[in-house]
Amino acid sequence: MKKLYKINDSEVLAIPIKENHEVLVDIKQYPVLFYDESREGVFKYNQPICKLRKGVMERLLVAQEDLPRGIVLKIKEGFRPLAVQKKIFKEHLGYLTKKYPKKSQAFLKAKAVEYVAPPDIVPPHTTGGAVDLTLMTLGGKELNMGRKINGTSSDSVTYAKRISNDAKKNRKILIKAMTEAGFVNYPYEWWHWSYGDRYWVFIKKKKYSIYNSR
Repeated sequence: MKKLYKINDSEVLAIPIKENHEVLVDIKQYPVLFYDESREGVFKYNQPICKLRKGVMERLLVAQEDLPRGIVLKIKEGFRPLAVQKKIFKEHLGYLTKKYPKKSQAFLKAKAVEYVAPPDIVPPHTTGGAVDLTLMTLGGKELNMGRKINGTSSDSVTYAKRISNDAKKNRKILIKAMTEAGFVNYPYEWWHWSYGDRYWVFIKKKKYSIYNSR
């Protein structure tokens, strides 16, 4: 089985960062991209606005153009301030502590990193280079992806085996569009894609990250 690298693996953290000072832009400047302001299914600490690096927004436009007719991206979350990331990680760690009361702190932190980046590693969302999204019809109906965004079961893994064939097909559509637009996926979360951060550099075998925390 192919190893699934985590966001805080030593190989990822060893990658240098050379901030290129690309601006954060509001998704409202791109009316063809749909942002779900309902905040349903996402952490509530962040504001109901979506900002991303300009280069990320431009690549989302490319990804959307590559989708089959009648299907569009549904963007759930982009940039998070570091203070928000700290709250989210603490909350998730608390949830896991209650779920696994007999497990060590080392186990709990390793488990937490599968779904929430720790705040001390330049988390992808704090760079403006990461985006959580799904697919929907033009009528607003979300496609079946096998597991909702921010689910914490094995079905959240991008290439999960136990999801339906319909969900597998829809994930393949998303994977194709996002990959061809230049993004990389975090394999524990089918919905999490990034460009320009350390994980992107690691997967793409580039020399350095172009985005630091903002």
